[in-house]
Amino acid sequence: MGVELPTALAAWYRLHDGFDEGHGSGILPSSMTMLPLSDLVDEYRMHTRDWEREAGIVPFARKAGDTWSGWYVDARRGEPSYGNLGHWSVDGGDDLYPLGRGGLAAGGVAGGDCCGAGGGPVSAPAG
Repeated sequence: MGVELPTALAAWYRLHDGFDEGHGSGILPSSMTMLPLSDLVDEYRMHTRDWEREAGIVPFARKAGDTWSGWYVDARRGEPSYGNLGHWSVDGGDDLYPLGRGGLAAGGVAGGDCCGAGGGPVSAPAG
């Protein structure tokens, strides 16, 4: 993908490879399900290549069966919103939480980095 995930999200994927839509679906707030890493990679490629969304906005969670919207993490190093959580949708674009307010300079998520500082490369699981 060419991006480095924020530390907490990278650590999650080192420990657990998300959830298939059946098992464990909806365990996150708002009934969101963490995508398996291979699905995250596919989703990211679709967003950046087919939808021409900005590189570094990494979709990692959505409701089971929902391909129209979900959550992303900002993995654009050097941006004030790096590590912040946001919401993406096919027709609505990408918005940092709280919705429509943008990053820290615009009153975004307090503390700036919901997913930890730093990051690390994560490889797709073998097989």
